[in-house]
Amino acid sequence: MGDKLGDRLGEDVINKLSKNEIKILKIITEDNQSSMKTMSKKTGLSDTGVEKIINRLKMRMIIERIGSTRKGYWKIIEE
Repeated sequence: MGDKLGDRLGEDVINKLSKNEIKILKIITEDNQSSMKTMSKKTGLSDTGVEKIINRLKMRMIIERIGSTRKGYWKIIEE
């Protein structure tokens, strides 16, 4: 799962995430300016699938988007 991710979110949160949610969070950890299209390519998920996961993570207050779609970045909300 990655120590960085576990340290940032806490093990309780990590244990409640799906495998694909963890994949997306790892990509954001590596490059917080990744587009959904890039995440789709890296994970093998459809664009729609990535969008649904991103929306779930945002609703659960795990990530947020800072700035615009083009020039913004993803922020992982730490515990």
